[in-house]
Amino acid sequence: MSLCVAWKYEDPGGSRVCFAADSCVTVRSEEGSLEMPYGGIKVLAIPVRIIPPETRIPGQLGSPFARTYGMAFVDGFVPAFLLKEALSEALQHLQVVGAPENVTFPQICDFVLKFHRHFHEELRSHLRSGYEVSFFFGGFCPKTGRVRVAKFFVDFESEEPVYAEILLGGGVRFDTLGLPSAEAKFRQLFELNLSAPPCRVHFAVWRRLREILRDPKFPFVKGAVQHGEFGDDGNFSFCGTMDLEIVDGRLQSRMFIRGTEIDEVHQAQGLGEFHVNYGYANPFNEDVREFDPSHFVLADGSGVVIDEPVTVVPHEEAWAAAYESERDFLILMMGGNALAIEHIGSTAVAEMASRPIIDILIGVETLGNPRTPPFNLSLRGYQFCGDCGIPGRLLYRKRKDGMFDLHIVQHEGEFWGKGIQLRGYLRTHPEEANRYGLQKVRILNAGSWTAQRYLRARSEYLDQLMAKAMARG
Repeated sequence: MSLCVAWKYEDPGGSRVCFAADSCVTVRSEEGSLEMPYGGIKVLAIPVRIIPPETRIPGQLGSPFARTYGMAFVDGFVPAFLLKEALSEALQHLQVVGAPENVTFPQICDFVLKFHRHFHEELRSHLRSGYEVSFFFGGFCPKTGRVRVAKFFVDFESEEPVYAEILLGGGVRFDTLGLPSAEAKFRQLFELNLSAPPCRVHFAVWRRLREILRDPKFPFVKGAVQHGEFGDDGNFSFCGTMDLEIVDGRLQSRMFIRGTEIDEVHQAQGLGEFHVNYGYANPFNEDVREFDPSHFVLADGSGVVIDEPVTVVPHEEAWAAAYESERDFLILMMGGNALAIEHIGSTAVAEMASRPIIDILIGVETLGNPRTPPFNLSLRGYQFCGDCGIPGRLLYRKRKDGMFDLHIVQHEGEFWGKGIQLRGYLRTHPEEANRYGLQKVRILNAGSWTAQRYLRARSEYLDQLMAKAMARG
């Protein structure tokens, strides 16, 4: 399987239409199906040329209509390859009775559908499985003079390939193909962005798609984002992807061409005298500029980078159970030194959008030195982060086997009271919780996708919310 997204949005240059997909390939082996995360080319270009009826030799009188169309597919590589290669050849030699400029996009789709059905039948008669293919197909319509997109798939009831035009109407439109659970998750995440306008659609799609690719819950949807876009001239073209990861507090960039990491090829195989002169999109450029690499230095001289990527997602019911399980382990590891433990923050409030990090408030008698960890929680996967410049609170965080932040504070002190008070206020005022959740999404939509700038952007709103909570007791 895979995950493909087609979307349309408006920007100052007009309407933009784009395709994107992951780069994971399913490889059959003696052990079963294996994932090859990088290298699967799933976003493709197909040349389309319509010649006038009097042309007897291809190319003799030129082409009144010539454009590059786009395709993005999921499911089987064999049917996709056969279909794409056949279409690439056939669509370059279209000849019609009448003026080529009167050809419509549905007419071209009808032509594509005949090939889709042909290969579907041929492969179904020879293969037990793997003969299905679903795809987006789009391009410049000669008659209407605009880019249009169709979704080709196998109808569940008839078991025959069909298509439907998508991305119709104004404003933001999007559609998905692929692993059903991954489709549902992407829609949930992206629709959350759209629920808190204004949303920078292009960047939100990239980021949400990358989140799905990195989520271990979705097998066979992995790798790098590959992307194609229809330009002002109606032609579909590709760009490379500059992806970024934060590893041990350092930014690492990776350059991908259609799902293949070009530097890895260069380092492993060498490219001789050649250099690949290619253009790369970097939708995460703001994350690079705003990332804070400064270290919080601990007593042993080691340091930890506090800044990290951040996101906001819809509420998950599983968060309450995850807190309870983690709390039980922490009680055992801390012994009697933890006077009280509470689930706080947005993940403790039903139906509220939140960062997917469970905040746990731990009350102790005294904090001690902020540069010295009061508990040894390394075996549980926690990293001590000191007070992060906020006196009165010590922070531990875990980012593997669950996402947790432990806030160590004086029991019944100021931080303790504020955390409990805000949680109670949001639980009893769901309208405020909903507004707060949307405010978090607006911060993401404005471009704050790293923790430090997200927290700065949120601070004023949170201060006002805290004042309301404390005023109501």
